[in-house]
Amino acid sequence: MNEQCVHLNGELVPEIKAQISMFDRGFTLADGVFETMVSRNGNLFRLNQHMDRLDKGCDLLGIQRLNRQETKQNILELLHTNKLTSAVIRLTVTRGVDRQRGLTIHDPVVPTILIRTHLRSTHKIEGISLSVSSIARNEGSPISGIKSISYSDSIVAKKLASEEGFDDALLLNNLGNVACATSSNFFVTQDNTIITPPLSDGVLGGIIRGVIFEISSKFGLKIIERSFKPNFDAYEESFITNVVTGIVPVVAIDKVAIGSGHIGPIVKRLSQTINSEM
Repeated sequence: MNEQCVHLNGELVPEIKAQISMFDRGFTLADGVFETMVSRNGNLFRLNQHMDRLDKGCDLLGIQRLNRQETKQNILELLHTNKLTSAVIRLTVTRGVDRQRGLTIHDPVVPTILIRTHLRSTHKIEGISLSVSSIARNEGSPISGIKSISYSDSIVAKKLASEEGFDDALLLNNLGNVACATSSNFFVTQDNTIITPPLSDGVLGGIIRGVIFEISSKFGLKIIERSFKPNFDAYEESFITNVVTGIVPVVAIDKVAIGSGHIGPIVKRLSQTINSEM
C-alpha cells in the first residue's frame, strides 16, 4: 500500500511525519474552521461554495483567508499523490502557533493549513433513526453559522444517541425549535413541500442544503424555511444531508415512525439527482 501524504502549510508531507505544534491555537483553543469536501475523478464538488463558507468563518474569527487557486492546486496535487479517484477531503485552517497563553490574539500569527484525504466509500445508506437530544444548539451564537472546529456539543449528542441505540441525534435550539443533526442539515416533507429550519435557528448553511434549494423546483417541489417544533406526526418524509453521505433518509425519530416508516419517493428522487453530481 502506498504511503499516504497530507498537505501541511503548502508542502506535501507523509502522514506519519506530519506534525503540528502543541502551541497551535487549533489544538489549545479549537480556534479555527474547516471544510469537508468530496471529489470524483479530480472534480471537486462545489468547491466555490465551500470556499465561500470557509471565507465567512475566517472573516468572523479574524483569520487570514486562503488563496483559492493555490488551495485548489494543493488539493488536486494531494489527490494525485495519494492516487484517489473518489475521495473525502478535509481542509482545516487554524489561527496558528501562539506561544503566549490566554484568549487574546497575539499578532502576528500565521495560520496553519492542513489538507488530508481518504477514500470515499459509496455504500448505500438505508433509513436511519434519530433521537431528540437534550443538548441545545445556540441560535444566538455567530459560531452556529460557521464550520468551526469546535464540535464538542455534537460529539456528546451523538455519543448519547448511540448509547441509546439511535444512529444520530437531532438538536433543538434554545427556543425549542428543530435545528439540525450533529453534522447534517435536517428536512421534512408535507404535501410536496420540503421544509427546513432557517439559518436564524442556529443552522449551518450546508452545501447540499443549498443544492436542494436549487433543484427542488425541477421535481415540482416547493421548499421553504420555517421554524418548527419536534412534532413530526404531520410529516410524510424526513432526511438529513451533508456532502459526504449526500441525502440520508430518516425513518424514525425517538422510535416513532416518520410517515410510512420507509424511504419515500421524494427522498429517492432527490438522492438519485444529487448522487449523480457528486
